[in-house]
Amino acid sequence: MSVQQSQNCAFLCPLFVNLFLRLANLFSFSSPFFIQFGGKVFVCDSSIGDVITTIDCENRAVKWISENRIAVSSFYGKIKIFEMEENNLTTTRLVKEFTHGERCYCLEWNGRTQYLASFGDKGIKVWSMDHDKPIYSLELEEYRSEFAWRLCTGNGEEMGGIEMARKSAKNFTFAYGSMEGVFIWNPLESEQQPRRLSDEKKIKTVTFSSDGRFLAAGGKKKLLIWSAEDWVQIYKVNMDMEFGPRNMSCFTTKSTNLYENRLIVNYKIVGSSLFEFAFEERRRR
Repeated sequence: MSVQQSQNCAFLCPLFVNLFLRLANLFSFSSPFFIQFGGKVFVCDSSIGDVITTIDCENRAVKWISENRIAVSSFYGKIKIFEMEENNLTTTRLVKEFTHGERCYCLEWNGRTQYLASFGDKGIKVWSMDHDKPIYSLELEEYRSEFAWRLCTGNGEEMGGIEMARKSAKNFTFAYGSMEGVFIWNPLESEQQPRRLSDEKKIKTVTFSSDGRFLAAGGKKKLLIWSAEDWVQIYKVNMDMEFGPRNMSCFTTKSTNLYENRLIVNYKIVGSSLFEFAFEERRRR
């Protein structure tokens, strides 16, 4: 980054944050929330419309992992856990640091197991706040897209607490895409090896539905959806997009006997074009 670019960034950061705070007040965002911009993480309070504290870091991904803790990964593979004092959120301290590998692109947090997962050049790693090394890892060498961690609810483990949740394979299903296809991986299964769901090439992003019942994968040529209960493909759309998707987001609602899932795909073209569809499934009796 040149000196002029740095000066421009320093000038634009406050303007951008101020604009976002105005929108937060308008749309009643939850508080506190963070804004990731220009190598900084701005922790904001929408109730007062101001920045609480700023974390200086070369961030690649940011994720809340509790009410007062934020995980930040850098492009160069470092993962840092910052904690804010519960009664004084303006005070931030570094409480944990991990090394994913050469690069770390994405982070996911699982509140049921209280584990953090990272994804990058060296594959997938699962971290415990009680250890310095990953407790589970999958080494990957080829190019890959983003990854997703399945949220599994209603396992019957609620009474067993966190220790029971950490022993259940249902809480450890990961999905990722690569040049070789779409894969799922579960470190607690007996095989402990990735399973290929599709050999579709150039998949850029994957996501699970908010209820954990479906997996979607998108690329330039295809949009695919599987049932996460039996991994049967239930939806396929052929496309011819010039650019792949930036990300996808799935929202689930349900009535008495009907589930409706709506997936929004944001493609990398001018105007941030969106592809949207809805599908329904009758609840099994």
